Amino acid sequence: MFKVFWFHIMAFVVICFSFISCEDEGCISCEQTQNIKKQKVAVIVSLENTDRWKRTLQWTAANIREAQRDNDLSYDFQFVFFDENASELSLNTFITNVLCDSNYVAMIGPESSAKAENVAFIFDNFKKQYQKNPIPLILPVATSIDLQREYVGSDWLWCLSESNLTQSEALLSVTKSFSSLNTDNGSKLHLICTTDSYGKSFSTWLPFVATERAMNISTTLNISENISEVELKKILQSSLISKAENGEIIIVACSNPTLCATIDSLLSNDESGKIFVQVFSDSALPDRMGYGVIGSYGVAIGADPAYGFRILYETKFNEFPVYGEPQVYDALMLTWLGLCAKHYSTVPMTQIDAMKSIARESTREAKLNYTSSNLKYALDQLKKGEMPSVVGATGPFVFDSKYGSIRENTSFVFWHSKDGVFSSLEDFSTKGVFGTQSSISSWNFQMQNIEDDSDTQGNELPVLHDRWALLVAGSDTWQDYRHQADVLAMYWTLKYCGYDDDHIILVEENNLAYNIQNPVKGNVHNSVGGFNLYNNAYIDYQLSQLKTSDIGDILCGNARESLSKVLHSDGDDDVFVFWCGHGETDVLKFGQRNIYASEVNDWLTRMENGNKYRKLLFVVETCYAGSVAQYCSSHKRTLFITAANSVERSYVDMTNLDENLDLYVSNGFSNTFIQMVGEHPNVSLRDLYYGLVLGTSGSHVSLYGSKSFGNLYDCSMKEFF
Repeated sequence: MFKVFWFHIMAFVVICFSFISCEDEGCISCEQTQNIKKQKVAVIVSLENTDRWKRTLQWTAANIREAQRDNDLSYDFQFVFFDENASELSLNTFITNVLCDSNYVAMIGPESSAKAENVAFIFDNFKKQYQKNPIPLILPVATSIDLQREYVGSDWLWCLSESNLTQSEALLSVTKSFSSLNTDNGSKLHLICTTDSYGKSFSTWLPFVATERAMNISTTLNISENISEVELKKILQSSLISKAENGEIIIVACSNPTLCATIDSLLSNDESGKIFVQVFSDSALPDRMGYGVIGSYGVAIGADPAYGFRILYETKFNEFPVYGEPQVYDALMLTWLGLCAKHYSTVPMTQIDAMKSIARESTREAKLNYTSSNLKYALDQLKKGEMPSVVGATGPFVFDSKYGSIRENTSFVFWHSKDGVFSSLEDFSTKGVFGTQSSISSWNFQMQNIEDDSDTQGNELPVLHDRWALLVAGSDTWQDYRHQADVLAMYWTLKYCGYDDDHIILVEENNLAYNIQNPVKGNVHNSVGGFNLYNNAYIDYQLSQLKTSDIGDILCGNARESLSKVLHSDGDDDVFVFWCGHGETDVLKFGQRNIYASEVNDWLTRMENGNKYRKLLFVVETCYAGSVAQYCSSHKRTLFITAANSVERSYVDMTNLDENLDLYVSNGFSNTFIQMVGEHPNVSLRDLYYGLVLGTSGSHVSLYGSKSFGNLYDCSMKEFF
């Protein structure tokens, strides 16, 4: 990634852009208003989609103009477009000049995740250099999960579409439409991904989602986004993909529309019956696809069908809205509402705070939508000091509750393109809101058609009787403060959710509170300025008091004189294990000793054979945690959630540096987990997993054993908390 900071370039440099840098003539101008505020909006979009985004913005502007016609204040927006595929030097200079010009109130785009990562880097450095938030960067369809993870919590970043992880889920949800996929042995899939950040996000996350649906990705082919047609043809012909048979699916995740069309033409012009499915959210063009025997299918980010944007758009432009146009509409509308809310607020607030206030009020039951008459009512409410509840073309502005600017519940369109004719087959969203199919329902449908010998398939689980928890901080040094602190935070989360000390076993060395290096004796906290976690915490065992084998006896309920407190769970009880510390490949560290994956597996075998749990959730925050979980993933009704996969390190929470201690006091994964279950004890395991993915930087949160555990949409943390 090109990461050179351009902020020392003079703000008044005149740039000779390679294609376009124009102020759009279709701006808002309200002659009747007494106070006209001229504001600029930067729009970064590819040449191919400039006309589409421009006309959508002009349409939005016209509705805003109508809404504020008789108002005392009118915002006059000027759109300055720039080609996202221009040279990096030109693009970075353009962004720098925008950030240094106080007349700009938002930047919309780019489309591409890779370009968006470059832009976000510059925005982030601008804030670090000038110690203030830049204008909002609103991304309609840039969906890289790595981008969202890296900048999550940055007030200036607004993602109007969920990540590629959610889109992977939507993509595989629609496969139930192909009857050949609903087989006892699952579905055979082939995956072609480009090596840019967009393609990599699918090659990373799609296999996990496929596994959850008992599908098999038999081939994964990674290709350069700049590969020549000759080289591409050679690679495809030599791969197993060229031998795909009837009913097999080829999934392509590629942000280069020309390359998508080339792959389509090379693969779909035969009689094999293979099904070509295009992952589509950045800038691929479905009208270039589908000239083969069957045509092409895909999943596109779309509008919420409950609010009629598609119908209005087709009536106005006689075309189907694609390429992020509903999101572009909402981007300008949200910008305008934020400016109005800031202007009429009786208390000082920033534009970004005002936009957040607008978003917080948006609900499915909102009476006001994106049309001009409704926007006028919203404006009237703002003038009265009230926050209106408004929904956009993409539905309610529901953003992640923790981070505030990552969109939830995106609507997707399942499309088909045949001989250049593009048609919509079905609408999907995560939760199946009005007018859309639910990927949750799809999950249920497919799971019903999977034979599995687990107790979650065919046999009902016993009624939950009781809950037990084992919490272990596996490190014992002052420098590893964060591990014991996070375990203490989990202890208090369990207490808050109703656990008593008889049902919690807390294991940690207990050498922090009165450590010679602790400037505040008797105090342990896992957030800067947080409350004292040590006060009244009941610690059962120190690491130095236990053998490594004692952990297995605690789990299996084998009490003795030296091990008086153990879990007394049985087959009607759920067991929660939280382990935070260091790890190596196939190893959990226990102070300076090792606990090997084979030992953990033996513990779980004894628990399973002894009917010691109804369900068991094992959460591991260590480096290489996935290697231990993978070794132990065959046990029934046992789910592992790990902070890192089998080949990754786990990292601290970089926002939690306590300068007084000169230590990081929490790990990113643990802190996110504790916050999520503390605020929402009934969060589904699916939503918990997705939240952990967003909140954990530097490693990939992973699940192991989910197939035998049950439907992650239906399982909630309420079973354990």
